[in-house]
Amino acid sequence: MRFFGKVFVLACLGGLMLAAVGCSQLEARDHLNRGVANFKAAQFNRAIEDFQTAIRLDPTLVAAKLYLATAYQSQFIPGAPSLDNMKMAENAMNEYQKVLDQDPKNANAVAGLGRLNYDMGNLEAARGYYMRSIEIQPSDPTAYYTIGAIDYQETNKGILLARQSLGITDLNAPLIGKRVKPAARKMCQDLANQDLDKINSGIQQLDKALELRSDYADAMTYLNLLYREKADLTCGNDQERQADLKIANDFVSRSLAVRKAQVAAANKQTSPVVTSH
Repeated sequence: MRFFGKVFVLACLGGLMLAAVGCSQLEARDHLNRGVANFKAAQFNRAIEDFQTAIRLDPTLVAAKLYLATAYQSQFIPGAPSLDNMKMAENAMNEYQKVLDQDPKNANAVAGLGRLNYDMGNLEAARGYYMRSIEIQPSDPTAYYTIGAIDYQETNKGILLARQSLGITDLNAPLIGKRVKPAARKMCQDLANQDLDKINSGIQQLDKALELRSDYADAMTYLNLLYREKADLTCGNDQERQADLKIANDFVSRSLAVRKAQVAAANKQTSPVVTSH
């Protein structure tokens, strides 16, 4: 009888523990919902407190960790070097990493770290996260687009410096004209050897983004820019340069057409409906 009594007591205690765990999880989700509401209302400090409480009550709640990271990231201002601002970025990174420690293939955490590093100017780190994002979500056009944008930013610096060194202020003028010193032509060839593969890679990434989202105007804009870089690095071959510029101009026209259509659609949605009486 004593044995069965002990079993009964242990069962009751176990039931109480499960009930307590269940209550904690319910309370955690309640704080998560409050946090989401505050987040949507841009009450980020209140949202952060709610998400932190939700995580304390249920450490396995991935959604709360993701929202907490996003709340920190939402307060980060790219280009502002203040300690408080950088602390927001650091907090966001830490929380995203906690998500990945729990779920290594969490697409939102990987993309969040990619965007955060991109906004901080850590371009190679951002590239790594977006490549990882493509492995997890190969149908996400944003990852391909951002890698293409990174390729442009990393190659554009050298071309701008070359233009400055040659005294070319007109961005529409060729980097290497018909009459140019051999040293300038060699500089252009060295730059082409250094950057042309990355430019072509960026074009491929942006083409993939457009394949996945045909109205991706920002991708068209960067394709225009990369083809103009490619035109510069033809290094005096005017036929190739004109071909690249034609493609660039086509992307300008396509981008403008898409943006115009998007503005028209947005205006149509917000226009008041006039009804007859």
